[in-house]
Amino acid sequence: MKPRIAAATALFLWLIGTTVGFAAQSPAGTNSGRGIQVSQSIAQHHIAFEDTVQFQIAVEWQGPQSAFIFDRPLSLELDHLKVGRFSSTIASRGRGDQEITTKIYKYRLLPLAPGTAGIEPVEISYLAMPDSTRGTLMTEKMTVEIDKPIPPPESGDTSTLTWLGIILAALLVGVVTIIALRGRSETDTTPRLAPRQVFLQQLGILRADSENDLKRFQSGLYKLLCAFLLAEYEIEVNEKDRDKLDQQLQEKSELGDGQRQTLLDWLFQAQQDKFRPVQASPGETTRRENAIRAFFERLQDNTQ
Repeated sequence: MKPRIAAATALFLWLIGTTVGFAAQSPAGTNSGRGIQVSQSIAQHHIAFEDTVQFQIAVEWQGPQSAFIFDRPLSLELDHLKVGRFSSTIASRGRGDQEITTKIYKYRLLPLAPGTAGIEPVEISYLAMPDSTRGTLMTEKMTVEIDKPIPPPESGDTSTLTWLGIILAALLVGVVTIIALRGRSETDTTPRLAPRQVFLQQLGILRADSENDLKRFQSGLYKLLCAFLLAEYEIEVNEKDRDKLDQQLQEKSELGDGQRQTLLDWLFQAQQDKFRPVQASPGETTRRENAIRAFFERLQDNTQ
């Protein structure tokens, strides 16, 4: 009888230990974190059709920034809404065992139609370091009420219509004049990503394509860093030595000494790894991509 009671007790304790809400645990270590959890918030639950609303997702864990890697972009399923602007940040507070890291995703949402708008639950995929164990977090569904659009003003007297006609005619003449001067029929208004955002997007693609091939990752990283330096600071790497590149970075950027040296370390190590045998431990490609991503995200925070 006693063995059966002991077995039932062990099973009950196992079920409790494997039941987790929105939080997950990862093994402790130099680059490990604990207690990862997600929360979401919306600035307003009732807006005018002409307004926008901010939706925010916050992922927090105990440990350094390198403890978790978010290698897949988030996908929002929206009803009556569309994404107008997106940004992400990562920051830490405290030290050692008391260090807390928070990664925040911010979305500026635009109404598409009046009524009850919905933001479906968002799945967040991550890798827990140092053993690259994959896990997922899930937000809750949120809604916001959108008012009907403000109706246009009713037709006025003939004098009002006359003035409207004059204004429209003047605008039309102005548009035609601008088109003639520029010598083209349309203007490209597509928003462009900053060089640092382009670099971070391409970095995630590179790591996924390279898998565990560190040499392939380093070769691609060298090309990405050269493209970033040219787009961000108008610096062509070519065959320049380290001292000359460092001098140009001092003149054309606001990077501190430590930031410049870190950037140059990655550049020249990637250049050398293209032409020599490279031995990599399991998960090295992922850890290196994570460190580079954290560095560039801090650069974004400092420039906002």
